[in-house]
Amino acid sequence: APAPEVTVASADTENTFALASSSSRPAADPARKPVTRSGWIIQIGAFGAESEARDRLSSAQAKAKSLLGHADAFTEAVTRDNKTFYRARFAGFEKDSAEAACKYLKRNDFACLTIKN
Repeated sequence: APAPEVTVASADTENTFALASSSSRPAADPARKPVTRSGWIIQIGAFGAESEARDRLSSAQAKAKSLLGHADAFTEAVTRDNKTFYRARFAGFEKDSAEAACKYLKRNDFACLTIKN
């Protein structure tokens, strides 16, 4: 059966993250060394192209400079049902600051979820 369509531009986090949830395993990339990130992560979407994920990260950083200025922006490739998605994420948060950043981003039309790393 064909893979379902995923819309990631909306602030509807239930639909945005259903296909590329945090329980999926990242795609292996032998050229990249795994990066260990501690603390809390926020995810603002999963996109069909890495450039889309990077653009969304840049937009979020521009919108929430004071909340995301210290954060480590990164993308993470995830393959599910033979389709690769790129998660747009920020790392380097304590629980409270991750929740505050997500709350602010959601009020400004960004999808967002917090993840304990």
